[in-house]
Amino acid sequence: MISAAVDNGTTYWNNPDYFLSVGDGASYPSGSSFAPGGGPAYYETQYIYLGSTALQLSSAGPTITSISPSGGTVGTSGTIHIYGDNLVDPFTGQATAAIPRSGVTLSVASATESVVDLNDSIATNATTGNQNMTLTTRFGTSNTAPFSIGDPTPVITSISPNSWNAGTSIQVTVTGHGFGTNPSLTITGPGVSGYSTGAASDTQIVANVTIAANSPGGAATIEVQSHGYTGSGFFPVNPGQPPQGSNTASVNPIPAPVPQIMFQGANVSGQTVNVIAGQQIALTIGPPPPGLHVSSRTWSGVNAGDAIAGWTPGQQPQIPSPSGESFAFYWVNAGTAGQATYSVTYTWTLDNAQPANSATATFNVRGPANANISPTVGSVELQPINGNSIDPAGAPTMLLTGVQASSGQAGIKFSASATLPSGNTGSYSWVQLIGSDLVHLLWPNGQPGYPSGPLSCTTFSDPAYFQSPDASEPALDNTYPYGLGYNNVYTVTAPNDTATDGLRLAPPIGYTFGEMARSFTAIMYLLWTPTPDRACTGGTTCTIPIPLGSLNWMWTGDAINTLSTTQGINNTTYILTGCQTAAAPASGFAAISAYPVWKLTVANDRLNCQ
Repeated sequence: MISAAVDNGTTYWNNPDYFLSVGDGASYPSGSSFAPGGGPAYYETQYIYLGSTALQLSSAGPTITSISPSGGTVGTSGTIHIYGDNLVDPFTGQATAAIPRSGVTLSVASATESVVDLNDSIATNATTGNQNMTLTTRFGTSNTAPFSIGDPTPVITSISPNSWNAGTSIQVTVTGHGFGTNPSLTITGPGVSGYSTGAASDTQIVANVTIAANSPGGAATIEVQSHGYTGSGFFPVNPGQPPQGSNTASVNPIPAPVPQIMFQGANVSGQTVNVIAGQQIALTIGPPPPGLHVSSRTWSGVNAGDAIAGWTPGQQPQIPSPSGESFAFYWVNAGTAGQATYSVTYTWTLDNAQPANSATATFNVRGPANANISPTVGSVELQPINGNSIDPAGAPTMLLTGVQASSGQAGIKFSASATLPSGNTGSYSWVQLIGSDLVHLLWPNGQPGYPSGPLSCTTFSDPAYFQSPDASEPALDNTYPYGLGYNNVYTVTAPNDTATDGLRLAPPIGYTFGEMARSFTAIMYLLWTPTPDRACTGGTTCTIPIPLGSLNWMWTGDAINTLSTTQGINNTTYILTGCQTAAAPASGFAAISAYPVWKLTVANDRLNCQ
């Protein structure tokens, strides 16, 4: 049965078997199964009986169960997915989303009862922080769902230039996005000694960067930190979101350059220099590039025997040793041919930890060639002598004589010869070292008041010298340098290529001795001092003498008292026995580079007996 009723011109049908139910099925005061309020609860419905048909609509407001993502960053746009129930108006299929006072623009992209997709656009001046999102339909407004609006993490997309050279200051432009309204810049890396920030915006920062010269090179880190877009500080969208973004630039170190070995004001690295043995070689190293320092260095090629650092007469030569970036020494060995080649290499490592570099200078060292000592030998004689003069009225004395000298009769004469380097005559000098000088005295046997045995004497000031550890070192004969003159007195005006040994006096024999014997050995060294190089300003350090070689020589003699003037010599009772030997080289000339060394000085003909 269908019944109809008319109200205000509208026909309403009522059939107990057909109904329209809206709501949750509860009993409502109106009896119409519509919830009170919200307008008339009437719908024009026409039922055509085709079978059993029912339509049920809910009038409940929307309910949000979750949203994704749960936040967004300022200056970005995207899609927000809302999940829940009754999210749209069942009659219009629409819903209205809102985030109050946020600066977020929302529009519905698609909507169903359980899912609503929103297009969102968040302004750069949007209020950051934890906000709330709602959906509204004709049936009401949903519960609030938390939605965070935060600042983006800065992203650096480019650094220009991105290759920096050590020892320079450059302007660098950092480009990207998400820097914020007042970003700060941090630059760290090998050798970055300073930087300053100029203009800064959300997408670009300009900075001036200084890289120290001693930077070892590598990667520099450029970091931009955002302080937010609203001035209230950086607010992350997600927990742990960093407020800074970074990128890198490369730092190029300064390679260690080839050192400059400086000699007499010129760079001789890779060059060959002609020098004279005995002249000072003063080397220095040119400075490294500005801002760099030498952390380690080595010199090589200057070896003992070929070069010395200096010589003090009587002492061992000083071993060559550099002092930092300076090296002063003397080449002393040009070889028997008068020419030798040496190379000096300097290697440095700078304080920027780069590989070492080195330079080599070659020295063509010239000196005297074919050096030699030519001796003229005298003979052992008995002569009447008074002091240092041969006097017929003097006491008989055994001596070495027979070679004409400028004053008196010398016993042996040495002459130097050599082929000198072109352009440098230099000067010769001599050093004589006495190896031994022993005198044995014997008194007549059976004479009362005389010792029963022989007496041993020496011209050395300390007879115990021969039992000391220093006995292996000969003693200097009289002076350094050894000169021309009677009885070895140095005469500066004498030719410097000749040395003569004086009369080599033994004590007067006299009547008190029955017999006297003498044994004498010595080494004569030949030295040569070059003319200083005109570029040298070191005065006495400009040159030193260098040894060319040496010659060993000796003489022995023995005299006995015959007690008969008819058998004696020179109207005396003394004669030479058969054991005397004329002075002669004990060995030939030896071309050596060793220097003479001594600790004692021998005073000629002053006997010390024990």
